[in-house]
Amino acid sequence: MTEEINAGSLAGFNEFCKWLIQRGGMKAGAVEPLRSAANQIVNTVDGDAARDVDLRILDVDEYLGRFENKAGHNYSPNSLRAYRSRFGRGVDLYRQYLEQGATNFRPPAGRAPRKRKPDAPADVARVAPSTGGITAGGEPTTHTQTALVDFPFPLRSGQLAHLYLPQRLDKDDAERMAAFVRALVLEPQRQITSAGEAP
Repeated sequence: MTEEINAGSLAGFNEFCKWLIQRGGMKAGAVEPLRSAANQIVNTVDGDAARDVDLRILDVDEYLGRFENKAGHNYSPNSLRAYRSRFGRGVDLYRQYLEQGATNFRPPAGRAPRKRKPDAPADVARVAPSTGGITAGGEPTTHTQTALVDFPFPLRSGQLAHLYLPQRLDKDDAERMAAFVRALVLEPQRQITSAGEAP
């Protein structure tokens, strides 16, 4: 654990997440979505100045509003709600750690997720890790053995694809995955013209 963890910065938050996992305070599958959301939001809002953001005094609601103003068009309402929840929870945990210190900090006990069946938005495609297929809407499927991280990927059509990948992706797997995605491309068929007609 480095001294940077106490800086109140995004880098400090990332160190906190790493410490939380290594200490066994929370499972990696629960921490990584918080870390991923915080990095995505802060880097989107402040870009190169992200390192100067002080999470100790940040107005979370105001900051999330700025994130939605800048990049909300890339996300579905369900995705934005998930980002809000994860960012708020992550910052809250980090602030508790900074106030209480490593010795006294106690992460909340894990709770079973509520069972709910949200309406499936038409503009979001999710890659479900249990099947490798793409399903529209719904909650992300959790792999039972390996902690997977949600990587949102904006498409040119305005849709948002979600890739659920391991924290460390092997180069060969990445190349195989790229080849698989290329195989999914549907090229437009050329129209057959009558003899003598211009194509």
